[in-house]
Amino acid sequence: MNKRFSGGYSILSTFNWSKALSLPYGGFTAGAQNPYDRVASRAPQYNNRAIVWTVAHQWNLPYGKGQHWGASASPVAQAVLGGWVWNGITSLMSGLPTFIGWSDTSSLNNAGDYGQRPDQVGNPMQNIPAGRWYNPAAFANPAPYNFGNYDSVIVGPHLFTANWSLWKQFQIKESLNLQLRFESFNLFNSTNKALPDGTANNSTAGVITNIQGGVTMRQFQFGARLAW
Repeated sequence: MNKRFSGGYSILSTFNWSKALSLPYGGFTAGAQNPYDRVASRAPQYNNRAIVWTVAHQWNLPYGKGQHWGASASPVAQAVLGGWVWNGITSLMSGLPTFIGWSDTSSLNNAGDYGQRPDQVGNPMQNIPAGRWYNPAAFANPAPYNFGNYDSVIVGPHLFTANWSLWKQFQIKESLNLQLRFESFNLFNSTNKALPDGTANNSTAGVITNIQGGVTMRQFQFGARLAW
């Protein structure tokens, strides 16, 4: 959706609802559980986000010569109140898939060429211990000479960012202008957590120890830009 309003305001909103699948290995970190059964390892891609909603906006304050307000204001008032621009990009995304693996391959006679997943013996999203994203007790070692039956994924934490900026433009000459910029990244300081440890028999299974890559905690930036 793209809409331009009167008064110098415009907005662009995009919404994606999608699913990315991969065969044979999907995003399972253990790789192919059974190379003779490719479909058993079909899964969402590691970068699959079901929902991505992005809103970009910009408002040029309509004040000053030729604008809705302040067209006949004094040069000082126009210089102070005119030339302001507020814009930004706000994004909300659903979480990435967490693929559950199992490091104990004893049930496969320690066959290093095969990946292993656990058996599911409970609901990993119930009775979740404090400090974990899922319940590791919902998984168990498969029976000897059997592959694990767990064939799903757990959705990790969502992502929310608001990168907004405000700047003031001074028209020095017809072909010369100066911008004073104030920019913010992750303005609301959202803690965008990374994926939990997906190896269900680790001591840290389900624990999140980092934030998502490419996303910082709140940052402010000041700058000046001279264009001619």
